[in-house]
Amino acid sequence: MANRVLPKRRWRLGAVLPAIVFAVITLVSAWPGISWCRDGFAPGEVVVRYKRPAAVLSAESGPAEDRPRNVDSDVRSGMVPGKASGAPVGHVLPSLAKLDRKFGLQKAEHPRDRVDRKKAERIGNKTTADISNGEKVRTANRFDGQPSWRVLSFPSGADVKAIAGAYAKDPNVAFAEPNYIGSLGYTPGDPAYSGRQSGLYDELHLEEAWDIQKGDPSVIVAVIDSGVDVNHPDLAGVIAPGGWDFAEGDGDLADDLGHGTRVAGIIAAVENGQGGVGAAFGCRILPFDVSDSRGQVRVTDVVAAIEEAVSQGALVINLSLSFRFDSELLQEACAVASESAVIVAAAGNDGQGDSPRYPASCDGILGVGAVDQDGGCAIFSNFNGRCDSLVDLVAPGVGVYATTPGGGWSGGAEASGTSFAAPFVSASAALLRAQHPEQSPAAIARHLEKTADKQSAFKEYGAFWRYSFKREHWGMGAYFGHDHEQGSGLVNPQTALETPMIPTLSVRAVSVVDDRLYSPINDGDGELDQGEIVRLRVEIACSDNDALNLVTRLKCADSRVVLMDGGTTATELSVSLKALRCGRVATLTFSNVQADAAAGRGDLPFTLVCLAGTDVLPDLAFSVRIENKVAVSGPQPDIHFTNDNAYIVTDDLTLSGICLIDPDTPFTIYPGKRIRLLSGGNLTAVGTEAAPIAFTSLHKIPDLSLVPPTPD
Repeated sequence: MANRVLPKRRWRLGAVLPAIVFAVITLVSAWPGISWCRDGFAPGEVVVRYKRPAAVLSAESGPAEDRPRNVDSDVRSGMVPGKASGAPVGHVLPSLAKLDRKFGLQKAEHPRDRVDRKKAERIGNKTTADISNGEKVRTANRFDGQPSWRVLSFPSGADVKAIAGAYAKDPNVAFAEPNYIGSLGYTPGDPAYSGRQSGLYDELHLEEAWDIQKGDPSVIVAVIDSGVDVNHPDLAGVIAPGGWDFAEGDGDLADDLGHGTRVAGIIAAVENGQGGVGAAFGCRILPFDVSDSRGQVRVTDVVAAIEEAVSQGALVINLSLSFRFDSELLQEACAVASESAVIVAAAGNDGQGDSPRYPASCDGILGVGAVDQDGGCAIFSNFNGRCDSLVDLVAPGVGVYATTPGGGWSGGAEASGTSFAAPFVSASAALLRAQHPEQSPAAIARHLEKTADKQSAFKEYGAFWRYSFKREHWGMGAYFGHDHEQGSGLVNPQTALETPMIPTLSVRAVSVVDDRLYSPINDGDGELDQGEIVRLRVEIACSDNDALNLVTRLKCADSRVVLMDGGTTATELSVSLKALRCGRVATLTFSNVQADAAAGRGDLPFTLVCLAGTDVLPDLAFSVRIENKVAVSGPQPDIHFTNDNAYIVTDDLTLSGICLIDPDTPFTIYPGKRIRLLSGGNLTAVGTEAAPIAFTSLHKIPDLSLVPPTPD
């Protein structure tokens, strides 16, 4: 980002007073976050991610005295179980067991282990397989059905950073880190933010969007939050089974904070003539509780909930929470989950744009900022400043009218924050997934970004100084650039649903495979030469939406090329793909492309005609260079090197007399060979910027017998 030259100003009290007021408001707004951030992680807890099954599943590698007598369960879990709780208390691998003893490991378990034990206790100590009740097999971040990471518990005063560093050095461990703590996205109870948000659905064009799509019960939105009032009359009918309280380790989803109930209602409150209605009221909610009574969340509980949401088929995951620390475990979980679900995360309420917040800043996640009733950046919302990974989309987040525990509805200060902007984006993603179930999460997310309303279309001012300064004055909003602050802009579900999801393809690379397997005259140098029969490998990238049932047809109108299909001349060669997903690259291989034996040197134009289902996509054009290779060596008097040939210097070349080299004439020189001009000789070689004379060294020497002889 280029720095702007700002005018010199004389500072007066009236000029700096807004800055002082804003700083105070920001400090107060961020205070709940500051209080929990003093430590930043759970006391005595370290997260360990193992590299492979053998790292934790081999009981035989430990000393006999360190292994329990019955190790069948330990071979599956990789841990030594405790006698009373059944929770593992140590590793069975010697190197890890040594660290366990050194630091005083008390137990080691995955949050899901507590869930399975609770369920087993309720139904009489049956196995996890017996209590699954038809649930999908949990495969995310697991080795042969067992978790690939564990939470290790040590005495509360232990130095968890030092312990994490020690475990991270073990060759069996991929990474180790403290169990970071984050928070739900609250804002202060400022009366300025009170009141029911007017024109909210008009701003998002939701009524027009509902004319196209109201959602579908098959689209499940996981709300990983503080729980949900499952008995609320506007939510009871849309709660999918399988939710869990990971913070307490039980099935009680009661929402003590009211945060998760509001989020769930914004997404899917039913249309029943009472209160309001959710933005995607035809979809269902899968709730998970990961918060304690203060609104603090452990990263391990969040990750366990993400894994469980994926295993139960959630197509959208809403995370109205944030961490200041970059957890590798969270990054990995989001990367895995984003393959099957659109993940939406609140950008946080610190009123800053300098530091990332997670998971909003994770790759592949839609980070959401908040706008106020006027469409401007809410004063508490994080935005894109020097850190440009915070916000991808924005949505209303001030005084949002939403469901509350106990069957009610309310707005006001307690319903302000990026936490309540994120569910509008989740609802938009749910509507789009219901409309286009065949499209991938990456395509859905990209489509929401492309169809958003740019900031310039709905608000003039930037994030800071918006109440007293306009764009031309000195303000951080103007400094960072308005469109940059709010990512792709205000989510617009109507435009997203109305806009066809047509893929955008491009040619990323083209390579020639001229192995002798395809023709005895091929020289295998990776270039198309006269008479060769080659395969063309064309890498195409899909940048927008998914190309489904893709058919590509290669054509070439140049008479120097012949396309062969099944031994006969063809006008085109065809390759089909079931799907090329958004953000992915596919390699298309077209066989039997033959260059004419008398073809001159130059570029051959090819066209790739693409059809995705019934959608005709723009043709893709590219060219392949054909070289007329001529071997040259020995004494060469009065020679004229013309640019319709590509010369290969196979041995020492000695020039004498009058010698000329045309512009755009290439020379490839075998290693150790030289070009010399004898005394009295004259060499004229004049290249141009557009057509230089190129000398390159040949590292891979082709068969000399395949190089055409030098013409007389």
